[in-house]
Amino acid sequence: RTLVNTRMARPFEDRGEALDAHELQSHVEPDWEYLPADVQMITAATDVQGGEQGRARLESMWIGWAADGEGYLLDYVVTPGAATDDETWAAHDQLLSKAFEFEDGRRGAAACWFVDRGFSATEVLQYTMRRTRQKVYAIKGVDGTPADPIIAAVAQRANLRKIKNAPYYVVKTIAATDAADRMLRAKEPGPN
Repeated sequence: RTLVNTRMARPFEDRGEALDAHELQSHVEPDWEYLPADVQMITAATDVQGGEQGRARLESMWIGWAADGEGYLLDYVVTPGAATDDETWAAHDQLLSKAFEFEDGRRGAAACWFVDRGFSATEVLQYTMRRTRQKVYAIKGVDGTPADPIIAAVAQRANLRKIKNAPYYVVKTIAATDAADRMLRAKEPGPN
């Protein structure tokens, strides 16, 4: 996958069984006014997208997790702007405190936030290092194997030219992709 995506600059196409768009549509839940009652924890993540002028952006999403492992996509926000612009990160800061409401009036916000450092690593690491008390962490995807834990329990340390000893967590992308695939192929609500 890495060879095809990164070095050959071509999209990787898994020759396995494709997901049916109509079947995926059946998984879409209607917008809800309140958080599902079984949500126990919320996590959030941001992917940094580069690109030509005007196409750079941060893509953020919040997922609510039930005790049985079922995940609910709560929101998805695109923040236009380059990772090198302070204004982009200032707009992202406004998202950190976003809260969702339960029907009984309780509010829930992200317990932790992950920002992918795969693109613009220096800027991401500078951003997350200043926000570790807010539980905002850098992550970096690496292939791994399907049997790996999805995220490492211990932070690695980056030593880039402009930033030294910056913590980040390794996410095993093959294990994560396999888990996401199982969730998308689920026929019934609940853990998969």
